[in-house]
Amino acid sequence: MLFFAKLKFIIFSKLNISFTTMNFTDKTQTLDHLLRLIKGENAGNVKILSGRIYVSERTLRRHISALRNMGHEIGYCMRRRTYYYIDKTDSQK
Repeated sequence: MLFFAKLKFIIFSKLNISFTTMNFTDKTQTLDHLLRLIKGENAGNVKILSGRIYVSERTLRRHISALRNMGHEIGYCMRRRTYYYIDKTDSQK
């Protein structure tokens, strides 16, 4: 494993590519933006939505999982092929 990490570092340094880690405020802003898109019914499927927030499809799935773990009810409609927000107040009326 260490060999691959060193190899990756050498390749990226030769190509002059740098990666930065996402700090807390960046991730919070990204999650807030993602939640606004889902609540605004302007989400789309994984491919479209990941493009809108400039992350990979895998990262998008992790972000949605994080939002769900925070207590947000997020569903996916197979027919419309989009994520949607489940408003708890509407279902209790």
